[in-house]
Amino acid sequence: FKGAFRVVANDGQLGGTLGRYAVQISKAKKIAVIDDKTAYGEGVAKEFMKGAKGKGAEIVVQEHTTDKSNDFAAILTTIKAKQPDLIFFGGMDAVAGPMLRQMKAL
Repeated sequence: FKGAFRVVANDGQLGGTLGRYAVQISKAKKIAVIDDKTAYGEGVAKEFMKGAKGKGAEIVVQEHTTDKSNDFAAILTTIKAKQPDLIFFGGMDAVAGPMLRQMKAL
């Protein structure tokens, strides 16, 4: 190929669409939101919450981590106590992988 193109949605398009999807398709009513305090993570999480709330979901807890964190036990324990139907993470995959492993361990 002579070229490759990648189209990336802005925070409003991506986060809003995922928020609406979480409610309409995944049928989530109680949602927990985590972001990594980066411009991307906070922005997409904010738009996700707007999209989800607009379709009737309740955000039961919002937590923050950093893009350098690797221990999520405290925030995941707090979230587990709220019994959400769905957890949304606004951030990069370098943080999401370790977080997902810790979620499974709880």
